[in-house]
Amino acid sequence: MFLYRTGKLVGVAKAIEVKVDGVTAGGSGSSMYCRWEHKPGTYTFNYSTKEASATVALEVKTGNAYFIEQSARPGFASGRVNMKEVDEEKGKSMVINMKLPVSAYALD
Repeated sequence: MFLYRTGKLVGVAKAIEVKVDGVTAGGSGSSMYCRWEHKPGTYTFNYSTKEASATVALEVKTGNAYFIEQSARPGFASGRVNMKEVDEEKGKSMVINMKLPVSAYALD
């Protein structure tokens, strides 16, 4: 599973904490992506700031790749971010030139 963040807007440059099933799984910065390996099942991805929150649920099946696009725009006190699932073709084309930060998140 991949989550990537588009854009380089002023006011939303700070990394936004991403949670998977309520557990902090990393932070998404501008033009960066996160990658996780999960067993089949349903997973909920969430982020929240002082001004907004978004949630995407994915039903993960073996052998498939899943992509969530996160887009940010400036807000009053913090950035506002939207998330949506995108198809594999678009997701792969987006992450190919992005950076992958290190994450301590792992499955048991």
